[in-house]
Amino acid sequence: MNKFEIFQHNCTPPKEHQISATTISDLLHYKPQRLHVLHRINFYVMLLFTTGSGRHQVDFDDVNVIPGHMLFVAKGQMQSFDPLETYDGFGLMFTEEFFCRDNYYRELLNKTLLYNDPLQLSYFDVGERFEELKAAFQYIIEEQKRPAHELQELLLHNYLVNMMLIAETKHNARQKTMVPAYQNLLIIKFKDLVDKHLSEQWPIAIYAKKLNVTQRTLENAFMKAEDTTPKKWLTDRLVLEIKRLLTHENVTIKEIADYFGFKELTNFVKFFKKGAGVTPAAFRQSLRS
Repeated sequence: MNKFEIFQHNCTPPKEHQISATTISDLLHYKPQRLHVLHRINFYVMLLFTTGSGRHQVDFDDVNVIPGHMLFVAKGQMQSFDPLETYDGFGLMFTEEFFCRDNYYRELLNKTLLYNDPLQLSYFDVGERFEELKAAFQYIIEEQKRPAHELQELLLHNYLVNMMLIAETKHNARQKTMVPAYQNLLIIKFKDLVDKHLSEQWPIAIYAKKLNVTQRTLENAFMKAEDTTPKKWLTDRLVLEIKRLLTHENVTIKEIADYFGFKELTNFVKFFKKGAGVTPAAFRQSLRS
């Protein structure tokens, strides 16, 4: 089996610290030929749109750009900027290593709903916190222009954490269903486990066993929090990952089927078509056009 190469890039332009903030227009001026095509990222992104209109694509879905809205793209997701965009705003990129200074921040990143479900995009109006968040982006941009000093990394980290907490507050306010904390945590752990074992095609019962709960407990948590089943979520997550791998022209459809444990190519094609509405070959062709 071939190793799947991931088209990715690091924070641009390169910075001494693994955090970078800039305007969207400046970011697109830096490497437009790469940012205007679908690419998988190996860091975390925050985008705050301030003016104009256009679209931003994340994992094959289009986001209509609206000023005053904020978009979060997680490590491992695919994105592209609109080559015909008229919008501007701010973009911030940071690595997992930069954010997770200790276990507290690692737990915060692992639990936040802003980044931990590729099937539920975090994109929303920040409302009355817009000016506050806009200022935080500008503070980071200005700080990065200053000569490096002993407390600079901590200062940049504090700005980042404040932005995430403000955004988390706005995001949580949009959730209509009040779900007990233990159920939310169970779902987060399930999704994290799926990401680590997706190619192994575990049944839901195995995931429940690994999480030390019954399958019914896991299913009840999903129905209450997301009005779906863990099996449906797992299927959709697998279809998404297949779509991501289909962007790699050097990998055959048979190799992708083998990677995910499909013994017959016809079964793989049927599975993907049921979830995506088209065959793997047709999906790949649509990416070319």
